[in-house]
Amino acid sequence: MNYPVRPSYTAGEIDRAGNAARSFKPGTEDYKEAIGVINGWRAAHAYPMHTFYVTLRRRALLISRKSLVARRLKRLVTILDKIGGRQESMRLSRMQDIGGVRAILPKVKHVYVLRDKYANDTRFPHVLKRSHDYILSPKPSGYRGVHLVYSFNNAQGRSPVARDYDGLLVEVQIRTQLQHEWATAVEIVGTMLGDELKSSIGDANWLEFFQCMSSVIATLEDSPVLAAHREWTTAQLFNYTAELAQKIEMINTIAGWVTGLKSINERGGGGYYHILLLDIQNKKVRMLRYLESELEEATQKLAEFEQAAAVNGDPEPVLVAVGDITKLRKAYPNYFLDMKDFLQLTSYVIETANGTGYNSNNEQ
Repeated sequence: MNYPVRPSYTAGEIDRAGNAARSFKPGTEDYKEAIGVINGWRAAHAYPMHTFYVTLRRRALLISRKSLVARRLKRLVTILDKIGGRQESMRLSRMQDIGGVRAILPKVKHVYVLRDKYANDTRFPHVLKRSHDYILSPKPSGYRGVHLVYSFNNAQGRSPVARDYDGLLVEVQIRTQLQHEWATAVEIVGTMLGDELKSSIGDANWLEFFQCMSSVIATLEDSPVLAAHREWTTAQLFNYTAELAQKIEMINTIAGWVTGLKSINERGGGGYYHILLLDIQNKKVRMLRYLESELEEATQKLAEFEQAAAVNGDPEPVLVAVGDITKLRKAYPNYFLDMKDFLQLTSYVIETANGTGYNSNNEQ
């Protein structure tokens, strides 16, 4: 199939467009012009991202048939947020995760087997630029996973444009199912509260709750807990986490958000690419589905939705691909406010603290 071509912008032009989009008001002509450059640059990552997706999917499924592999182009609001505010020195032309692929596997040991497949493959042509192990060294927020950032190097490509995408960066994220549930929950709560919880910005009680839940997951996966919890017994961790969950009324709050939420398919056309739009006010998840051959149409429609969201202050839409619509909700549950698995884990923590598992009297 045909993928968007790499635009002829210089790195300076790309960086200036990113800065301009941060400066101008959404809806103005200057803003639209800057966004046009950003969208062209972002769309160019579709081909490298697809190439990495194919390899990642094959390798992950060989490790576990329960693996889930997905890909996405970075949301516009996240791109602009990285350029400004939190990371003022970030240059759009060198942003490492505009194109991202993700593998979700059952266990930590699977994560490292998959990581080592990349590390030990001498025939893999792409250039590893950065590697982060956030399982052994989790972020202060509690985020866990393994990230590999590659510079695309299509040395084996045969088409006339095979080398046009060389140098574009693609990020490979590998995490366990429990780590995925945690990250998804953080995004959902952040969206509903209007806070950047995943950047450690927002309500202090929710931030601490997610830090504790990260360490709870670490105990279940035999991984290092956060530094703040290293001196705690498992009983102390579970008890304190349960107290926080009850203090913020976590379960009732989440249940109130998701009650009555409906998914509406607004476009048939197959199920390879999907645009997801979360309408919080009307409790709807709008889905537009596109064939594999309709990527250009999908990216153009995404740009329209993103500009409307910027003007109206709505949650950002996202363009994703999982190859199978039945896996869409599992790969991107945050767009469906789907926290049932995380809620079950939280209930387990509360029940355990109340005496059905670890407690201060039966710690081994």
